[in-house]
Amino acid sequence: MGENTVVTINPTLPANISTFEKIVVSHLMVLFGLGMLLAIINQPYFDQVYTVEDGVLEWLTVMMFGQTATVCWMRAWRLRGVKPAHFILVLCVTGFVFIFGLGEELSWGQRLFDWESSSFFVENNAQGESNLHNLIIGDEKVNKWVFGKGIAIFFITYLAVLVPLYSKTNKVKAVVDRLAIPIPKPYQAWALLGILIGVELIIKTFSETLRRGEMTEFAASVVVMLIVLFPKNAEMFNLNSVCKPQTQS
Repeated sequence: MGENTVVTINPTLPANISTFEKIVVSHLMVLFGLGMLLAIINQPYFDQVYTVEDGVLEWLTVMMFGQTATVCWMRAWRLRGVKPAHFILVLCVTGFVFIFGLGEELSWGQRLFDWESSSFFVENNAQGESNLHNLIIGDEKVNKWVFGKGIAIFFITYLAVLVPLYSKTNKVKAVVDRLAIPIPKPYQAWALLGILIGVELIIKTFSETLRRGEMTEFAASVVVMLIVLFPKNAEMFNLNSVCKPQTQS
């Protein structure tokens, strides 16, 4: 596809970004911007329609998790016997992490198949559903500490520590590439930062909604999918650039 076609999708993004990335980012900007606007000027609609359970944003999040897991497993299968065992293991485990996220979003199919929660989840889950992220321990939700602050700390460390070290230190770069850890392109890193600012600063300041976390989950799932599919260090997944280890005679 020609260079002119790529640029016309979204001229605000660099020319080396693929057409697919530009389409996804453009749609994300529209949906995220709309969500911010609704949260501020029409909170009831934001809470009851835009971010409702089993709504459009939740299903898009599920799709992003599923797509990301599939890519991880496809890479593991394609690179088996070529990359070291630990490289393949990381890809497989990463895929299962995203499947776990997918299952949690759907309460492991509970609402789809209309099966009842056990007494444990009825008593200890904020929504009475069979998932872990809405569990309540004492007076605190697991979602707040593990899936909220924990993931925020992870992304801050990832963006503020690992990403700069990858660019500056060859040893860190070698370790990251050996462990199949995707490094974001600049626009992807800025997108994650923009999500945090948009949700935790703007929406939190100008809206009383308690469902802003749904926006974070959706937008972050899209950007993470792009990071995994189109990382800065994508060459580590390129079969043509990898040689099988030579056997000594």
